[in-house]
Amino acid sequence: MKLLFAISADTMNHHLLAEQELRRYLNMLAVEDDRQRVLHIHFNMDATLGKSGSFSIRSLLSDSGDINVAITGQDENGLLYAIYELLEQIGFGFYPDRDTVPVSPDFGVLEQLDIKSEPAIPLRGMFVIPWFDDLPCYANYWNYDRWEIFIDWIAKQKMNLLRLHIFPSMGFYPMEKYLHTRPGENNTGQKRIIMEKMIARAHERGIAIALSFYPNAVTREFSGFFPGTAYNAWYTYFVCLDTELGRDYSFATVKEMIEVYHPDYIELVTTEVHCPLCGQEKFISGQLQLFR
Repeated sequence: MKLLFAISADTMNHHLLAEQELRRYLNMLAVEDDRQRVLHIHFNMDATLGKSGSFSIRSLLSDSGDINVAITGQDENGLLYAIYELLEQIGFGFYPDRDTVPVSPDFGVLEQLDIKSEPAIPLRGMFVIPWFDDLPCYANYWNYDRWEIFIDWIAKQKMNLLRLHIFPSMGFYPMEKYLHTRPGENNTGQKRIIMEKMIARAHERGIAIALSFYPNAVTREFSGFFPGTAYNAWYTYFVCLDTELGRDYSFATVKEMIEVYHPDYIELVTTEVHCPLCGQEKFISGQLQLFR
């Protein structure tokens, strides 16, 4: 069956992505014969529907045989989540590394939909350490095409938060800028570009970004420039915050993360190591904080 579809223009100026995603996936479906039915998708926005991300999908009767589906979102996230829910009802599958397209899509289900969904909690997401190669199904973190698929999958699972735990060895810390030196070359420029693209794509899909990091961390190459650095596992050195230089550098790190990457949240992480200046085990990264 050839499925033609018409989309109401009431809210498309506010949420072009929902229309693009719907058209993109429906165009993947194979044509079985020359019979035609029209799928009418009616978009609506209703701020009173529930929490952010809430949506409803309801089938409408039609004497002409056409399929009418009304989709209402509390906000733009709700509309996008509804589109993915609708596609899953037809038979699409969404996975961290790929999508699956139904060989025999179930269009009949579109005639009897009555779905209401409201998030149980406001923030729903993933915590990822992009330095390690342990992301499900991925062998190389710093490949933007793979991140693009993964970020899209987060939205398809109706999640709205991606927490990235980063280390100075990834190249996102302002060590060279702060010390006005560069003790060794590294291949971090491409990672910065990928990070910026990742964050932009996440924001387009209503996904907030939280950068989680140690504000006073440095790499081994830079540890000699700071007095009292202490080594921890994770191949990371920490500068003592009891020194003026350590506090100043930590402030510069936070400032860099905010001004360069514009995250929605930052999380200052703690660790317990032996400080050579203080001679004791202490949390030298300060208190854990999560704030906008």
